[in-house]
Amino acid sequence: MKRSIVFILLAVCAVAIAQAIPLTASWIEGEVTVRVGSAWRAVEPGDKVDSASILKVGLGSFAEFTSGARKIAVSAEGTYNLDTLLSASGAQELKRSGVMDKMGKMVGKQAPRSTVVAGVRGDFEGAPEKTTWAVDDDDPDALAQEGQEFITQKRYVDAARSFGKAAEEALGDKREEYRYAQAWSLAAGDNAIGAIKVLRPMSSKSIYAIPRAILLARLSLDTGANRDAAAILDEISRNPSLVGEDAALVKELSEEARLALSKK
Repeated sequence: MKRSIVFILLAVCAVAIAQAIPLTASWIEGEVTVRVGSAWRAVEPGDKVDSASILKVGLGSFAEFTSGARKIAVSAEGTYNLDTLLSASGAQELKRSGVMDKMGKMVGKQAPRSTVVAGVRGDFEGAPEKTTWAVDDDDPDALAQEGQEFITQKRYVDAARSFGKAAEEALGDKREEYRYAQAWSLAAGDNAIGAIKVLRPMSSKSIYAIPRAILLARLSLDTGANRDAAAILDEISRNPSLVGEDAALVKELSEEARLALSKK
């Protein structure tokens, strides 16, 4: 009987090992370690770990791992089971897609449409997805219009770069507008950590406070920062401008954050 139990346990362990997925550290910032036996080993960009690993992320640190087209990211201090994160990534991607569609409506809502952005004719004809845009690097409105064009071509990395340059040159609400557009573009390009790093320093009082809070809360929930998400949502829920579809979305995200925290 004891021998049978041993064989069953060995078989279970073998299946678990066989199902472990190799992951590559694609973004490591700050203190990130993986458990090896009873010790913790620092993880560096490019390191290989398997999904059965236990990960520890320090305060203010970030970690991202990829396996083919699959990607998981962590943006909060804590200890994580990579298998658990990987299993949850599919459902999170669906939820994020819905939020991205809704919050994408705010991108360019106030962007000027009269700015002339010159495309290079030879590049455009026959290959619009590779259009080169000649803009004044000191003109934030022109840079933002360039970003809009890149979004229509689904060139999100290029769009984020253009909006980031526009934000550097802009002032006041315009800067917040372009920062938000930069963050949305990064998230659309599957760069959750990059988007979070843009959104966190943004004002929680500007005209972009509501979309910023919703997008940041969604990305925070997707990357293990459940407490951050709950705090962001609690603050924005008191904003008198929060109504309609945005209010319903904040309520939905708040419930998700509450459930995530209750499981800790």
